[in-house]
Amino acid sequence: MKPSRILLLALSLMSVWTAAVDAAGLRSAPFAPVDTASADGFAHCAVTNGSGTPGTVSANLYGADGSLLLGISNVSLAPHATTTTDYTDYHPSLPTHCECLVPNATTFRCSFVFEGINPTPGFIVIPATP
Repeated sequence: MKPSRILLLALSLMSVWTAAVDAAGLRSAPFAPVDTASADGFAHCAVTNGSGTPGTVSANLYGADGSLLLGISNVSLAPHATTTTDYTDYHPSLPTHCECLVPNATTFRCSFVFEGINPTPGFIVIPATP
């Protein structure tokens, strides 16, 4: 085999290995309102691509019992764009956290987002970490 082909093969294998190493699993801390019985609102997972190139992402929203409530898989996300799972009511599903698979944890972000209605309207965003 010619040295140029060996070099090309080595560079190709290195780029595939680097891409695989860069993939990151992210998980948010659990959401636990002070008063679970009176908390009312909606929750979803949000994934943002802060890079200049597209990437493929997945996100899952889990309930307090560990069950999968909602998810998106293998979504192609454009540069500087955000995608979300569908929203779910806080009651009766009790969503608690998000888990996301992103190309890398440096330029992609994942968050659990709760939009509260009662007792206080507003948003709570819990960022995910590796």
